[in-house]
Amino acid sequence: MTKKRLFSPAFIQRFTSVHSWVGICTGMALFIAFFAGALAIYLEPIQKWANPDLRQTHGGRADIERVVDAAVAHPDFADALELSFGPDGQGPKAVFYGGNPSRGEPWITHTLAPDADGHIVRLDAPSSVGAMINQIHYSLGLPKHAGYTLMGVVSAVYGLALVTGLLIHLPHLLRDLYSLRVGKNLKKMWLDAHNVIGVLSLPFHLMFAFTGVLICIMPILGDAMDRISPDLAASQAFAAQEQGGFAARRHRHGGPEARGRPPAPMLPASRLLDIATAQIGDFQPTGIHYSGYGTADAQARVVGRIRRALVPEASVALSAATGKVIEVDAPGRRSVPTVLEAGYVSLHFADFGGQLTKAIYFVLGLAGAFLFYSGNLLWIETRRRRHHVEQPMSGWIMAQLSIGICLGCCLGIGTMLSGTQWLPPDLPGRSQWEGNLYYIGFFGALIWSLARPPIRAGIEILSGCAIVYGLLPIVNLTRSSWYGGWDVALFDTILLLLAACFLALARGTMRRAATGQPNSVWSLSSRPVQHAQPGHAADTVAS
Repeated sequence: MTKKRLFSPAFIQRFTSVHSWVGICTGMALFIAFFAGALAIYLEPIQKWANPDLRQTHGGRADIERVVDAAVAHPDFADALELSFGPDGQGPKAVFYGGNPSRGEPWITHTLAPDADGHIVRLDAPSSVGAMINQIHYSLGLPKHAGYTLMGVVSAVYGLALVTGLLIHLPHLLRDLYSLRVGKNLKKMWLDAHNVIGVLSLPFHLMFAFTGVLICIMPILGDAMDRISPDLAASQAFAAQEQGGFAARRHRHGGPEARGRPPAPMLPASRLLDIATAQIGDFQPTGIHYSGYGTADAQARVVGRIRRALVPEASVALSAATGKVIEVDAPGRRSVPTVLEAGYVSLHFADFGGQLTKAIYFVLGLAGAFLFYSGNLLWIETRRRRHHVEQPMSGWIMAQLSIGICLGCCLGIGTMLSGTQWLPPDLPGRSQWEGNLYYIGFFGALIWSLARPPIRAGIEILSGCAIVYGLLPIVNLTRSSWYGGWDVALFDTILLLLAACFLALARGTMRRAATGQPNSVWSLSSRPVQHAQPGHAADTVAS
């Protein structure tokens, strides 16, 4: 009796084709999202690494009020203030913004904190490289709405690729899981590595695809609802949530609305913290966000975290003048839509766990980037001509684009990180310059890859990435006399590991060029086909 197949060969072939083309269409965008997303897991260490002054933790809870008073007394202060501190109020810092773009003035970030002698001083914290990496993860570095829309579509299609991949491997799931053939046949080795990583990380990829669609599409839907009907309750709630962030409030910069409010004395920050901690059990405050400071209707949102919660972020909105509780955002006191939104955001960025969870997400992010890069390499390899030096133009161009776009993202982020080390702290528009460095590295690598044979471009750009990432920790060590704690050391270690990976890939690519099969786009002697030749179609079968 013949063994009954779970799926027919025609079914498997059809879904293999769908899986391949879906992967090709979205693979390079997903590589950028996963590589940048892996780094975005460590946004706080990146910001400390990029801004040595932020590493200091002088002062305690007794200095919080002094920091607030110094900020309010500053001539650039308007009505919005963001106060942050560590456990038990350690290292308080106040951030507010000066300048006015409507008058042609750039926004100036002011960060005040106590120094070792107890004096309130301004810190040099001009770099926002962490926010730029996060933005690349969300929108691929494209304009916000276009990038969000594209990534929403890519995430949906990415989910389709996962489903088709599961159907392909379902009949022999365990066999693929334990099959990793390391040997001279590089195509089989890359295929096995692609399958093993895909099967092991499948639950996480399904979660990333689903939450990615929600994160990218929901802001666009909320904006569309607001435009169609401003009276819709859901639209109003979404708009209020979007405007509730400090980054949105700062752009008012003490406009007519703030100046027209009646003045009123503010409660001490310590009093606001006591009221907030009494509202939520196990609440650990990490900051206070003020709006309308100095006026009768000023608000203070005390933000913090709750341990052992899926959504650890919590906050209490208070009247800064009277201490009246306006809103409590905490587990068990949230609406269903808020719980759902906070839940999928927390799942996407590992906000619910500690350092071990973040490390797992980081490894999964890099593994996902490898998954999409290896998928492109397999597509190229299955279309190579086994007995001819001339290779199909489609494989040649795909190899150039894969190297230029995927490795261009890596080089661009490395170039942007290097900019934080040597750009002058007082350079006007410094954050914009850092963002420009990313595009210089990205498009520089893309142009280079299109102008060079794929194998040479791969070796050269991988070597460039290894040099850039390897130098970053060395420069950081010589940049500040005080190193900065375990989180800065952690990010330096990550940079060194990435440099080692790029170096290993460069050496492997060099070996492939020197000892691999000559009839491939990854050979030094290969060239794109100049014209169609009969009989070559049979040579496109993979070895």
